[in-house]
Amino acid sequence: MMGGIDFSVSGILEEKFGIDILPGRKGQCPFCRKKTFSIKIDDSLGSCFHPNCGKRIISGGIYDDRDVYISQVLEEIFNDMHRNLLAEKNLQDQNAYEYLLNQRKIHPRVIADSLLGSVPVNYSIPIKFEGIINEAKVALAEQNGKRASKNIRLMNEDRLIYLSEMHDNLKFCLANKAGWLTFFYTDENHQIVGFKFRKPYSKRFAHFKPSKSVTGVFGLNLFVPNQTESMGDNLIVMEGEINVLQLQSLCLRFGEAKNQELGYSFAIAVGGVNNADFKTISKLPQHPIIVYDNDKSGSGFKLVESAIRTMNVEAVTTPKIDSDLDSFIRSFGDDNREAWNQWKILLSTKKSYFRSYCELADEIFQIRRKQIPGGSLKSFEVNSEVGAVVLNDMRKRGKFYNDGQFAYYFSND
Repeated sequence: MMGGIDFSVSGILEEKFGIDILPGRKGQCPFCRKKTFSIKIDDSLGSCFHPNCGKRIISGGIYDDRDVYISQVLEEIFNDMHRNLLAEKNLQDQNAYEYLLNQRKIHPRVIADSLLGSVPVNYSIPIKFEGIINEAKVALAEQNGKRASKNIRLMNEDRLIYLSEMHDNLKFCLANKAGWLTFFYTDENHQIVGFKFRKPYSKRFAHFKPSKSVTGVFGLNLFVPNQTESMGDNLIVMEGEINVLQLQSLCLRFGEAKNQELGYSFAIAVGGVNNADFKTISKLPQHPIIVYDNDKSGSGFKLVESAIRTMNVEAVTTPKIDSDLDSFIRSFGDDNREAWNQWKILLSTKKSYFRSYCELADEIFQIRRKQIPGGSLKSFEVNSEVGAVVLNDMRKRGKFYNDGQFAYYFSND
């Protein structure tokens, strides 16, 4: 709630569309009007689960970052590419859908529910950007006509240049990409912040990143309709998108083997060890458990090394050299019960990794800098923020106890 306006998904549905759906429940979709729209239990995301719709509503309020100017365009592009991917299941030739379903053994429901797409033939990017670029041009012309302040005029000029650059970059990125599989990355608020393209049956990749500061994560959106309970206190973090899709497929298949719906795990991919966005991950409330690739070179562990610059984590890897979670799960064939049991056993062998005290000290120093003359915080606010950071770090490294007279702290080490 901000300024009397409810920016939760249920609040947006009620205020904008007159539709009343509780978090964790299902009701009428405001777009296709079918009763297939569900809201996550935390009220942060709503999605239509009808195969011909698939549109989303995300929670949020006022954004300052200029990247929000293209958020609607990126959402429209996702809708187009997701529909194109699902339409490919009716084709007989090799395509992105067939690659996921038969080559990588991803459950069809996971394909339908995930932020996945394929690039349509002759896809027109100019049409998608035409509206917001024209809007930016009109705003700039109006400000020039009113003799607006220099700062406002520069802001509008910067917006127009930015949108034009994003249009050109995406148009160039999509050239000769028809049929390529697309993974859509989001920030912690489920807003799409970038794409990753992969040519099916190959290891050719391409990226589109509108923001230099936010890379985002893949897979955060997954939930099942009528999910009335949280997905747990832990967040599974992996390198590759296929690892996430395979784990979620196992969740569904194990549930089917038990004749019950388990829902999805809370799991995400970062897309690579060199561009992992741990700033976004640190904003999520769940504790991260990294399942890194067991590369012979040891490069998979770099994901853990990157993580502990920002946070304390737990981590584990698959038992065989040159394996990842995808190959680990698939090694059990159709025995989904055994695959699930071994996954749980693997997860129980995780180890704790703590960021260095130098990194913690640097974070505290950056908070203290906010109090210097001209800073944004007062002394008591700085002390409160530092106290919270230190306390949170200590809770990750050990446990506090009290016997009624004295307080004790026991390190996990």
